[in-house]
Amino acid sequence: MRLPEPKKLPSGNWRIQVLVDGKRVGRTFPTKEEAEYWAAGLKTKIMEGNRSPWKMTVGAAVDRYIESKSSILSPSTVLGYKRTKKRMEDIIGVQLNDLTQEKIQRWVNQLAKDHSPKTVANAHGLLSAVLKEYRPSMTLRTTLPSKVQRQRYGPY
Repeated sequence: MRLPEPKKLPSGNWRIQVLVDGKRVGRTFPTKEEAEYWAAGLKTKIMEGNRSPWKMTVGAAVDRYIESKSSILSPSTVLGYKRTKKRMEDIIGVQLNDLTQEKIQRWVNQLAKDHSPKTVANAHGLLSAVLKEYRPSMTLRTTLPSKVQRQRYGPY
């Protein structure tokens, strides 16, 4: 990562501008060293914020998890994870630090209305794996829907 070069102003002060989320953020300092120090601190803060799992949404965490496992897992598993992510629309925008057991249970209940118990279990399993990776202190105690007992037919 390259830091921008401070520019000397006619007043003798130094101005530096840093690009943050597509917008320029600039400040003026009395010395060149102070300007460079401020810019380095701002860039470091931005990079730490991007890495912090607490700032991520569930959707970003799922994407990051899929990306981190894509070369290890089979292509069909990765495709299944991407399909399962589409079923997480109720919690996809929730930040990981705001995710509670109640929100997860409500999501499972909502998902169980329209999908089979197997689909719900698969979606919950992906969420569980993501949380173990990015929020290991959280323990899930979700009640999942019961499996459907199939009627056997044919000769016994």
